[in-house]
Amino acid sequence: MVGGPDVPDDDHAAAARALTSAGVTSVVITLGSEGAVVATRSDDGEVATVPSPKVSAVDTTGAGDAFVGALASRLAAGDELLDAARLAARVGAYAVTGVGAQPSYPSSTDTLPEVR
Repeated sequence: MVGGPDVPDDDHAAAARALTSAGVTSVVITLGSEGAVVATRSDDGEVATVPSPKVSAVDTTGAGDAFVGALASRLAAGDELLDAARLAARVGAYAVTGVGAQPSYPSSTDTLPEVR
Protein backbone atom coordinates (compact mmCIF):
# COMPACT_ATOMS: atom_id res chain seq x y z
CA MET A 1 0.00 0.00 0.00
CA VAL A 2 1.06 3.60 -0.34
CA GLY A 3 1.60 6.19 2.31
CA GLY A 4 4.49 4.77 4.28
CA PRO A 5 4.55 3.20 7.72
CA ASP A 6 1.91 5.56 9.12
CA VAL A 7 -0.85 4.27 6.80
CA PRO A 8 -2.30 0.84 7.68
CA ASP A 9 -2.88 -1.46 4.70
CA ASP A 10 -6.63 -1.56 5.32
CA ASP A 11 -7.14 2.19 5.77
CA HIS A 12 -8.12 3.10 2.23
CA ALA A 13 -9.22 6.62 3.17
CA ALA A 14 -5.82 7.31 4.73
CA ALA A 15 -4.08 5.96 1.62
CA ALA A 16 -6.20 8.23 -0.60
CA ARG A 17 -5.39 11.22 1.61
CA ALA A 18 -1.67 10.34 1.53
CA LEU A 19 -1.74 10.28 -2.25
CA THR A 20 -3.55 13.60 -2.60
CA SER A 21 -1.26 15.14 0.02
CA ALA A 22 1.70 13.97 -2.06
CA GLY A 23 0.33 15.86 -5.07
CA VAL A 24 -1.86 13.33 -6.87
CA THR A 25 -4.84 15.26 -8.25
CA SER A 26 -7.50 12.54 -8.00
CA VAL A 27 -7.61 9.12 -6.38
CA VAL A 28 -10.09 6.27 -6.81
CA ILE A 29 -9.45 3.06 -4.89
CA THR A 30 -11.74 0.20 -5.81
CA LEU A 31 -12.81 -2.14 -3.04
CA GLY A 32 -14.69 -4.87 -4.90
CA SER A 33 -18.10 -5.57 -3.41
CA GLU A 34 -17.51 -2.77 -0.88
CA GLY A 35 -17.46 -0.12 -3.62
CA ALA A 36 -14.71 2.49 -3.77
CA VAL A 37 -13.21 5.51 -2.09
CA VAL A 38 -12.70 8.78 -3.96
CA ALA A 39 -10.53 11.76 -3.08
CA THR A 40 -9.23 14.85 -4.83
CA ARG A 41 -6.68 17.43 -3.79
CA SER A 42 -9.35 20.12 -3.80
CA ASP A 43 -11.48 18.28 -1.21
CA ASP A 44 -9.32 19.36 1.78
CA GLY A 45 -8.60 15.79 2.83
CA GLU A 46 -12.19 14.60 2.55
CA VAL A 47 -12.60 11.10 1.19
CA ALA A 48 -15.96 9.98 -0.18
CA THR A 49 -17.15 6.41 0.14
CA VAL A 50 -18.95 5.05 -2.91
CA PRO A 51 -21.04 1.99 -2.00
CA SER A 52 -21.60 -0.83 -4.43
CA PRO A 53 -25.04 -2.31 -5.04
CA LYS A 54 -25.48 -5.69 -3.37
CA VAL A 55 -25.87 -8.39 -6.01
CA SER A 56 -25.45 -12.15 -6.27
CA ALA A 57 -22.03 -12.55 -7.86
CA VAL A 58 -21.63 -15.24 -10.50
CA ASP A 59 -18.17 -14.37 -11.86
CA THR A 60 -15.96 -11.46 -10.82
CA THR A 61 -13.78 -11.64 -13.95
CA GLY A 62 -13.63 -8.22 -15.53
CA ALA A 63 -15.50 -6.35 -12.79
CA GLY A 64 -12.61 -3.97 -12.19
CA ASP A 65 -12.25 -3.37 -15.92
CA ALA A 66 -15.99 -2.65 -16.14
CA PHE A 67 -15.62 -0.15 -13.28
CA VAL A 68 -12.64 1.60 -14.85
CA GLY A 69 -14.22 1.66 -18.31
CA ALA A 70 -17.42 3.20 -16.97
CA LEU A 71 -15.44 5.69 -14.89
CA ALA A 72 -13.36 6.78 -17.89
CA SER A 73 -16.41 6.99 -20.13
CA ARG A 74 -18.32 9.22 -17.71
CA LEU A 75 -15.29 11.43 -17.01
CA ALA A 76 -14.81 11.86 -20.78
CA ALA A 77 -18.49 12.84 -21.01
CA GLY A 78 -17.91 15.59 -18.43
CA ASP A 79 -19.21 14.01 -15.20
CA GLU A 80 -17.65 14.97 -11.89
CA LEU A 81 -15.36 12.29 -10.42
CA LEU A 82 -17.71 11.29 -7.59
CA ASP A 83 -20.72 10.98 -9.90
CA ALA A 84 -18.66 8.95 -12.39
CA ALA A 85 -17.49 6.64 -9.59
CA ARG A 86 -21.07 6.10 -8.40
CA LEU A 87 -22.12 4.96 -11.86
CA ALA A 88 -18.95 2.89 -12.25
CA ALA A 89 -19.75 0.99 -9.03
CA ARG A 90 -23.15 0.10 -10.46
CA VAL A 91 -21.56 -1.08 -13.74
CA GLY A 92 -19.02 -3.19 -11.83
CA ALA A 93 -21.83 -4.74 -9.79
CA TYR A 94 -23.78 -5.52 -12.96
CA ALA A 95 -20.70 -7.17 -14.49
CA VAL A 96 -20.35 -9.73 -11.68
CA THR A 97 -23.88 -11.03 -12.31
CA GLY A 98 -22.82 -12.57 -15.65
CA VAL A 99 -20.15 -15.01 -16.77
CA GLY A 100 -16.89 -13.83 -18.31
CA ALA A 101 -15.52 -10.36 -18.86
CA GLN A 102 -16.87 -8.58 -21.92
CA PRO A 103 -20.05 -10.69 -22.23
CA SER A 104 -21.04 -9.56 -18.74
CA TYR A 105 -20.71 -5.83 -19.41
CA PRO A 106 -23.97 -3.89 -19.64
CA SER A 107 -25.22 -2.20 -22.77
CA SER A 108 -26.76 1.24 -22.71
CA THR A 109 -30.23 -0.36 -22.54
CA ASP A 110 -29.54 -2.66 -19.57
CA THR A 111 -30.85 -1.72 -16.14
CA LEU A 112 -28.05 -1.29 -13.63
CA PRO A 113 -28.49 -2.41 -10.02
CA GLU A 114 -29.24 0.33 -7.50
CA VAL A 115 -27.56 0.97 -4.16
CA ARG A 116 -30.09 0.31 -1.40
